[in-house]
Amino acid sequence: MKKILCTITSLCIALISYSQCYPDRHNTSLEESWVSCELTANPNPNKPASHWIMYDLGETYELGQSHFWNLNVNDRTADGISRALAEYSTDGTNWIEWGIFELNEAPSSGFYEGESGPDFSGIAAQYLLITVLETHGGTCAGFSEMKIETTGLSVANEQLAEILNDMKAVPNPALDFTNIEIESTIATQATLQLLDMNGKIVKQNQIILNTGKNIQRLEVNPYAAGQYIVNLIIGDKSKFINLSVVKQ
Repeated sequence: MKKILCTITSLCIALISYSQCYPDRHNTSLEESWVSCELTANPNPNKPASHWIMYDLGETYELGQSHFWNLNVNDRTADGISRALAEYSTDGTNWIEWGIFELNEAPSSGFYEGESGPDFSGIAAQYLLITVLETHGGTCAGFSEMKIETTGLSVANEQLAEILNDMKAVPNPALDFTNIEIESTIATQATLQLLDMNGKIVKQNQIILNTGKNIQRLEVNPYAAGQYIVNLIIGDKSKFINLSVVKQ
């Protein structure tokens, strides 16, 4: 089943609200737009203070095509987004960059139909962070409305755990490297850890899983021979397998 999340943002905080979805037009009201005129601390600590908006969708959804109406207010269209960075997360702490997208300046017209935004292609996310990189010349930053298609029902933590049932290391024992093979039923972000037998993390990477078979190469040559644990974490669920490292 396909759903559409329609959002009109009026506060510079993380907030999502259901509202009208104009199929082909948009009004020119400032009250029904998101506008930021002050740089504030970004939810991603690796980013500087900026104009940003973060959506908490309440649950993890598979996100698809988006549609944006840029700031469509008389004498304020220069404050509309020109370039922005989209990032997503399942926990609101670890962020993955989707990439940069661009929007045209709105015409300040009641006949404005907006334009296609990013196609997120089924990524799994509860949090979506949009950081404005450049406006159309204005000193503030904002847009009027956004909608995102979602395919299927929201993905609960119990469903996320199901994708961890098939995971193996090939080869095992490993001399220089091993491939961690993971079968996933959804696209999502995950954490891959290598731990020693005392539970100490010796290596950790943030990874992206695509639907289907995924292969993550894990270099083990720097580590001493012995027994290790490979741990995959998605949300609050995890799956581990044992790995033997050998030396010639």
